[in-house]
Amino acid sequence: MPATHVYIDAVSRRSSGRPDANIREDLIHADRGKTLHEKKCGQNWGTAKKLFEEKKISAAEMRSIGAYRKALVDSILHRLRAQHKNLEFMAVGSTNPTSDYDITIGGAGDTDAMKEFHTIFRSNFPAESGLVFDTNLYVANYLPAREYFTASSLQYAIDQKTFTVAEENVADSARKTGPKDIPDEDCLVFDGITLGNLTSLDQTLGALAWECQDEFALTKLRKYHTGEDWRTYRSTLDAELDQQADKEELRQRLDNANRLVLAYARTVLAKIGVTGVPDTDLENRLEQEENARENTVFAARNDLYAQYADQARRNLRNVWKMPRESETDKQELRGPYRAAMEDLTLSLMFALEAYHSGSAIKDVVVNQQGNKNLPLTRGEYRDSLNDQFGDLLKDLHHYGGDLEGDRKALIQSSKYLKRFCFAGTQLQARTECPLDPSDPTKPLERRLNQFTTLTTKGDYPNGTKLLAIREPTPEFAEFNQSRRNQAAVDEYQKATDEVIYTLTRFKRFVLDLNLRLNHNSRSSTCKKKPLTVSRLMIDSSR
Repeated sequence: MPATHVYIDAVSRRSSGRPDANIREDLIHADRGKTLHEKKCGQNWGTAKKLFEEKKISAAEMRSIGAYRKALVDSILHRLRAQHKNLEFMAVGSTNPTSDYDITIGGAGDTDAMKEFHTIFRSNFPAESGLVFDTNLYVANYLPAREYFTASSLQYAIDQKTFTVAEENVADSARKTGPKDIPDEDCLVFDGITLGNLTSLDQTLGALAWECQDEFALTKLRKYHTGEDWRTYRSTLDAELDQQADKEELRQRLDNANRLVLAYARTVLAKIGVTGVPDTDLENRLEQEENARENTVFAARNDLYAQYADQARRNLRNVWKMPRESETDKQELRGPYRAAMEDLTLSLMFALEAYHSGSAIKDVVVNQQGNKNLPLTRGEYRDSLNDQFGDLLKDLHHYGGDLEGDRKALIQSSKYLKRFCFAGTQLQARTECPLDPSDPTKPLERRLNQFTTLTTKGDYPNGTKLLAIREPTPEFAEFNQSRRNQAAVDEYQKATDEVIYTLTRFKRFVLDLNLRLNHNSRSSTCKKKPLTVSRLMIDSSR
């Protein structure tokens, strides 16, 4: 179906029941956006954002392009929902037209629908949806189904309705192979069988689940912290730990995170026809291929995401069916369970702009964006902290490089800095080890407070305008990029005691916080502090 018909069909459906004049207005709005997107932006969302930042596209024009994007994507989802009656689609996050428009699919057949979406999109556009529209599709692997699909703050895809069909399907369709009742706070990993169900089989398997989540979060940190920086990070954190058992546990988890990152790079390269690359060159070669053949790599990652998500679910079903009566049976679950969970996190690594750990998904997507209150342990907040730090490093690497780029990196990374500070504060509240054991002026505690203020919306001293600059709000919408960059630096200097902003020092401050918070949650000499959250007493042993 030609793209023109696709988007007109979407606007018509979305406007059903509204006066004819309003329907025509929507059509005109989307049509204007379509023309701009094709003629001025070359059907590339990155170009559209760049032109908007350079004031070559007005705010009204950017809203029209955003309206076209939503109409086009929603129309494809309409077609998929007609073919998959039990599926629902939803978007979560900012409604700002410069932000992404990502879709999560819920219900049986979700990966099939994701594959069909890519097939339809590729027949209409010259590149993947992530490049054309900054739209990526996800399946609800780690998300608690009922909580996620009924979150009140969600921006619904297609039209606004209750998601009872999806809830019933996710919770009930596959319970033939699982338990009869799934608590709302359980983490759904496939069909109706949850991570909680699997790990409740045996205490050692439960411990393995926490271990895996730690490693999976570390893959994000490792992916964007390479070479000498990674070796320095490892040795510094290792040296901070006093107990040999803590050191050995950390080394094993860092080794496994490194192994998974190399497996990710090797698999993507093989998918695009590049083989025989030594482990030491895998990441550099993949970066070269991304720069030279961005769309080819994006397409490969989208296909691998669906493939590995399916593979992980099949393997987890097999784990569920394995005998578990004897101690030998329970020990034999460990290998298949770890392999299945590694496939699951590899699928998230293949996904574009996804968290690598279930802990970060629960912390950010469910609790912060979905306004829920799922209880998280100290270790889960550490997982989220490391996931956020990895994404922050990604933005610093992507945008930094010269004076203006370094300043823009501060703006772009502020979203992850805010989430990093939240996870760090929650983690620290669950331990009795201080951030600054030697005290004098408590520099780390002060820095965490300063960065929290920096990423709180408001006026100093209660907050700053950094996140408003990132959106941007109307106050900053007419600023060119250079003025936004300077405004961000001004806010940074207000919130911190830094006279001059440099990306190197900013990165160093966040790294120091990450190292200390990781130490405090990993050292067996740190006392644990249980907290009462919601209706549950949190086990802070992680």
